[in-house]
Amino acid sequence: MKSGDPAPIDDLSLVIATKQSSPSRTLEIVSESARWLKAALKGAGVTFNYSSCKDDDHYGFAAVTIIRNYHGQPASLDLKIAEIRGCPYVFAEVRSLGKLDGTMFPFFGNLQSDDERDLLLHYIADFVISADD
Repeated sequence: MKSGDPAPIDDLSLVIATKQSSPSRTLEIVSESARWLKAALKGAGVTFNYSSCKDDDHYGFAAVTIIRNYHGQPASLDLKIAEIRGCPYVFAEVRSLGKLDGTMFPFFGNLQSDDERDLLLHYIADFVISADD
């Protein structure tokens, strides 16, 4: 690819300035989706680790990690929930632990509707079913 050395543009700096000048509802939006995800995992008996954005960090995200054995190798399903333009989004990926090129299958989706949340649950279920506890 020949992308060269482009002249700077202000697009990202404008987004950063906008977010810094008026903190969004990030904490509320991320927390609500994280509560839903944790409740679904607990309801299915799936063990997970959780970390969250803090009250004083209006630009953070929540992270959930599920560790399993996948074909004899330790693997993790890492899910990160963030707020983008007032909506909760999730980025998830299955990674083979201990390998640099271990990403197996990424997922990105909006968590605003029940149908969109259902897609994430199917993704998680596929990982849980195909991996040993």
